[in-house]
Amino acid sequence: SYKVPIGGGLVLEAGIYPSHIGYESFFSKDNWNYTRGWMGEFSPYYQAGVKASYAFDAHWSAQVHFLNGWQTIGDNNRAKAVGTQIAWNGDRAAVAFNTFAGPELPGDDSHWRLFGDLTAQLKATHWLALGATADLGWQDRPQRAALWHAAGLYARAALSAFAAIALRAEYYDDRDGFF
Repeated sequence: SYKVPIGGGLVLEAGIYPSHIGYESFFSKDNWNYTRGWMGEFSPYYQAGVKASYAFDAHWSAQVHFLNGWQTIGDNNRAKAVGTQIAWNGDRAAVAFNTFAGPELPGDDSHWRLFGDLTAQLKATHWLALGATADLGWQDRPQRAALWHAAGLYARAALSAFAAIALRAEYYDDRDGFF
């Protein structure tokens, strides 16, 4: 990827970069539980395209993404997808709302995928952090649309500078068996 800072808060990035969606990262070292839950596995780890991000002030920021698609480097159809993020970060808490919209079936430019992801994190104490996330997705298909939703709760307790214990509780419902 290549980043270009412009003015006081605008950054343009192009290439292959980590996804703006989800609480859990592709990089295991960045996940409290080291592994990823179903929500992480069934949302994109990486994206290929162009991203513009802007920091409005010390707390609020926004992003818009023009993407080749959902977890794909080369586009699988002729249409592009769009992603967005609005985020607030404070000293002890952070919240982000992420979206994805675009045609995502191979060779099909007319059946859209819509996805929303909400994440929150709270530093309850100097040793305890809590997190929560919720997802809702919809895929239009020629035969029948698919709907899925999920939620997760996370807790991480730092035992020392080098060790921590973490818990994850997750609910995932893919009623139409899309993923």
